[in-house]
Amino acid sequence: MNQKDHFIEINKTGWTNTDFDTYVCPSFMAIRDGVKDEKKVILSKSLRNCGFGQRRTLEEWKEKICRFCENNENLTFVLCNSLSSIILRPLGLSGCIFHYVGRSSIGKTTLAYLGASVWGGHEFMKIWRLTSNGLEGLAELHNDSTLILDELSQANSKETGGNSYLIANGSGKGRADKNGNPQSIKTWLLNAISTGEICVADKINESGEKVKGGQGVRAIDIYAEIENGFGIFNNLHSFSSGSEFSNYIKQQTNLYYGTAAHEFAKGVAMKDSVETLRGIYAQTQKNLYERFNLKQADGQVQRVADYFAGNITAGIFASSDCLGILTHNSSAIEEDVTKVFSKWLTNRGSVKSHEENQVIDHIRGFLEMNQNRFKTKIHGIEGFGEAKSYNNSLGLLVFEENAETYYIYTQAFQKEICTGFDVKLTRRILKEKGILELDSDGSNKRCPYEIFKNKRMIKLVFRIT
Repeated sequence: MNQKDHFIEINKTGWTNTDFDTYVCPSFMAIRDGVKDEKKVILSKSLRNCGFGQRRTLEEWKEKICRFCENNENLTFVLCNSLSSIILRPLGLSGCIFHYVGRSSIGKTTLAYLGASVWGGHEFMKIWRLTSNGLEGLAELHNDSTLILDELSQANSKETGGNSYLIANGSGKGRADKNGNPQSIKTWLLNAISTGEICVADKINESGEKVKGGQGVRAIDIYAEIENGFGIFNNLHSFSSGSEFSNYIKQQTNLYYGTAAHEFAKGVAMKDSVETLRGIYAQTQKNLYERFNLKQADGQVQRVADYFAGNITAGIFASSDCLGILTHNSSAIEEDVTKVFSKWLTNRGSVKSHEENQVIDHIRGFLEMNQNRFKTKIHGIEGFGEAKSYNNSLGLLVFEENAETYYIYTQAFQKEICTGFDVKLTRRILKEKGILELDSDGSNKRCPYEIFKNKRMIKLVFRIT
């Protein structure tokens, strides 16, 4: 064997094989005891300035930083999230972006610094102001680790939607070299932590695009401010204010860092750890599904629940009951992360799909804003009044005792009301929710009222409860 055969160059972080016995990153290597591999790792130049690093000891990081995260759901969740990328591949999970959103000066960047402290100092945190090409390269370099992006407002709104897919899907664009030959495609797997004053959906909407359901389960908006709390904090511990606590975290995370990820990777690389992790994941996933009755929920909601189960799994494995990396016990980890999931589910509004929510909200909003374009009949003590005629009419609106019934011109429904939406998908969703009523053969209903007698129209019924 030539001397050069003893060396292997690494151009991205992460697991080097499917046995999950060797993990490599710029600041450490984690190798299972008994693994015989005499090769030495050489890091590519691109990896050397990514912000990975270690300073002081794990015990000091726990004492100065981690213990203050207890009884603080956002802080606990970010620590779990920052560790979770290491176990995505062993558990067969996909990655996503957890985006913390909220008004200025509540501590969102503090969360980013905290997540970064698991891997390195403040330079480990990056800014959203990146091109798609730059983001590809950065994501590949952080494979199997965490990508932390601050200040979504600095991102290009036209690229935000695509970049959300890019990070979560783990694959860059196919490109050719100057001779037309295909270049190797960059790949990665990771969870990302993001912050911003607006949610990802609003950033995408700035460009005039509509948010797709897939984006909503790849970039998950977490509203950071704690109700009746102190900005992002539930518990200030011994600090007099949220700003004082936040400043403390910022200072300490640039003094003590990088050891938690090292110890966690070592723990995952140990023999039988993957099986242990899979058992923890199965139980935490089951707990989430049962607690929130998710067995019949839309697949998008279930997918997000699975992401959260992965974060809980990372936290429990790192907890004081297992590896002892975090100061929290396993039940505290599960409770805090579950609170964040509950908040996400509440803000989402239901366990329906994003498309279903979006379609129903759009249709109802359009009709409410354009009621003056309908000829109307009002049901009351004296029966139906005469229909009022309006220019640019959309059809007939019947106010009944327990419902508002719309008879809408088919062309108006397709060309105007459904603008930006797939008409077939819209009809299916409205029918499934009992809003669109059809004849037994699937055709549009005939209007029973004299003004449009027997004319086939889109019949939508919004019941008043």
